[in-house]
Amino acid sequence: MSTPDGPFSTLAEQVRAKRETSRRTEELYAIGILAKRLAARAEAIGEPAIVEHLMRAAEAAKEKASEAQKGGSHEKSNLVAACRSCNSNKKDRTVEQWKREQARAEVRDHATH
Repeated sequence: MSTPDGPFSTLAEQVRAKRETSRRTEELYAIGILAKRLAARAEAIGEPAIVEHLMRAAEAAKEKASEAQKGGSHEKSNLVAACRSCNSNKKDRTVEQWKREQARAEVRDHATH
């Protein structure tokens, strides 16, 4: 029986996809927690560079978990290398949406100067 909602043709496929998203989200949160615990240990032994690296990893895991909850995928086509500022600015938009918005902002900025 197919449903008109979403890209899935059956209810069973929808349920499987939801379970996979939940599992992936839980794993990402666990990675974030582990990274924070390791950062605390690194701080205790006086390794600030390691602490900074692990805290960035924990933040990245948290962001990916949040994206997974919204249905974002880890497919290569959905991943984008971006600095923290651009990634924060992009939020949950697709790359195409974000680039269009950036182009519009650039046009507005040039029009006001």
